[in-house]
This record gives sequence, C-alpha cells and structure tokens, in this order.
Amino acid sequence: TEADAALKEFSAQEKIASERLNEAFVIKAQAEENIASQQAELASLTAEAAALVAAEQEARYAREAAQASQGGSGGGSGQNVSVPDIPTPSGGYASVVEAAASRLGCPYVYGASGPNSFDCSGLTSWSYSQAGLGWIGRTDSAQYANAHDRWDYSAYGAAPGDVLWWPGHVAIYAGGGSYIHAPTPGQVVSYSSWNINAAVVLRF
Repeated sequence: TEADAALKEFSAQEKIASERLNEAFVIKAQAEENIASQQAELASLTAEAAALVAAEQEARYAREAAQASQGGSGGGSGQNVSVPDIPTPSGGYASVVEAAASRLGCPYVYGASGPNSFDCSGLTSWSYSQAGLGWIGRTDSAQYANAHDRWDYSAYGAAPGDVLWWPGHVAIYAGGGSYIHAPTPGQVVSYSSWNINAAVVLRF
C-alpha cells in the first residue's frame, strides 16, 4: 500500500514537473521573441540617434559657416599670406601627420578626443598634442581662430601637418593632395581628397 501511494505521488510530481517544464519552454520562447523585438527597436533607435547627431552637426556647420562669413577672425577665406611661396614647416609638423596616421580605422564618435575614437576636431587637436605642438583648440571654430596664418588651399596648396578647415570640419593635410580626417558618424578615421580645393589652410 505504501509503495502504491509513493508511486502515485511520484507520478503526480512527474506530471507537475513536466507541465512546469513545458511552461518554462513557453516562457523561454516568449523571452527570446521579446529580446528580438527589443533588439530591433534598439537598432532603430540607434539609427535614429545617429541621424539626429548628423542633423545637429549639419546645423552646427551651417551656424559656424554663417559666423565665418560674417567676418569672425577675418572671414572664411585666406588671409595673412600675400605670396604663393608657403614654406614647409619644420620640426613637429611631420609628427602631426604620423600621429593622425596612427589612428586610421578608429571610429568617429561625436565629441570624442581620442585615443581610440574621434570627431574631426578631436583628431586634429589630439594629433597636434601628440606631436608636442601645444593645444590648438578643441573645436574647428577655435582652431580657425587660433591659427597664426590662413590661406585658401586652391591658391597656395598646403604642407603636410597643416590643418585644413571647412565650415564645421577640419582635417590634417597628409601631402600629395590628400588629408586624414574623422568623417561622420558610422565612419572611421581615413584618407580623403574630397572637396580639398574648397579648404582653408590653417598654420599654427
């Protein structure tokens, strides 16, 4: 009689365990579905955030371009240079290019100043700092204001290590008509030559 009772109890417990196991499988499946849904939502939000950052950056570019065109430090075009003979800087300028080149492949992150992620002015200020050339300013507008000389690239060219400036964007001239920069969200530090003739050269 005791054995029969124990067997019935065991059978009942086994049934309960089987039902709970099935419930666990259902809960697991629902959790996986919820995770997949949340991951999709997160990806959507991440893309939306990147778009918002890009839009904010474009607006900032437009504001700074308007400020530069109104004259800020002498306007948005070249000045302080009257002859086309732009001497190649000596000393630490080569190290500026080497520092920037060492960061190739690092991701663009808005507001980042290195050493493993950068925005455009974060890369230029970090590269100058690594070369021991002092603090040139953290933002593109500060770097424009702090430059000792400015001139249009299309008029006189540039020397390796010079900063190239566009309204809201800066890069390190690498020579040969190319520059190293941190482009936009979703991209990495890389070489480019796009729109170089529209750049203003900054000499510190």
